[in-house]
Amino acid sequence: MPALFSAVAGAAADIMREFPADDRAGSALHALQQLLGLSGLLQAAVSGAERKAAELSASMPEETRHYGAAGPSWMSADDCRAAWQQIAEACLLLRSHLTETSQRLQLAHHVHLPALQHLLSAMRDVITRSSRPPAGVQEEYGRLAAEHGASLLQDAADELDSHRNADWFMQAAAALAAGPTADESSQETLAVVGRLLIWPLEALAQRHHAHELLYNVCELLLTVGLVGRQRLLRWMQQEVQEAHGAVPADSFTFYVMERWRSSGQLTLLMQLGRQGFQQQLQQFLASYPALL
Repeated sequence: MPALFSAVAGAAADIMREFPADDRAGSALHALQQLLGLSGLLQAAVSGAERKAAELSASMPEETRHYGAAGPSWMSADDCRAAWQQIAEACLLLRSHLTETSQRLQLAHHVHLPALQHLLSAMRDVITRSSRPPAGVQEEYGRLAAEHGASLLQDAADELDSHRNADWFMQAAAALAAGPTADESSQETLAVVGRLLIWPLEALAQRHHAHELLYNVCELLLTVGLVGRQRLLRWMQQEVQEAHGAVPADSFTFYVMERWRSSGQLTLLMQLGRQGFQQQLQQFLASYPALL
């Protein structure tokens, strides 16, 4: 398996080196097909390895399983991270050379997003499960989430914009507002909406504490009319509940408050006190007595 990841990393690096020298439209499409192939190969290999590992784990004694789970998994190894990062970086390079929205979305859905998901998960594993994580990995983790997340957010915005005038789009907004009470036809519409890029990108931002990305995802969903402000508040409420009210200074909740304060959206900020965030708002405002 390490040899496969090393080979894929080398192939993705070759695409990055060769593509700028041949900037024809056909070259971009060829590079897209190459990246689709490399990504598909790695995703199939990882899925197969995970299934095999699950089968083996089921037959192992509990103590052995616990010992094996103590450190980072094999998918967090240097060669694995390098392969996913090379693919992700190649996507950033290629994206601006793809002239059709459908081409960019194909790249985003099937190559860029999976590569970023695997890469960030591997880095998170190294950070949280290593006794001594490599120097700089925490900063690189945040940088990659922000940089690649911003590119994927633009793709998600283009995808939403391309569907904005479709009948099912507004039906989806109504179905999302109805929640579990939506009828069967609305459920079918929700299934279509559920395949949009914006949802896995939102999940990625939340999982990896990419606060700016998560905020911008929620703002985009609000702007296109697919969900309301409650979407952002839901993430804040979940965070507060998980922390039993004592959210840390670098939390998403305080990020939102600072974002609204610094942008002059003081009405939204002060309304949080009546929306279940009184304790957190008082803590935040203690640093800004002029707002009290």
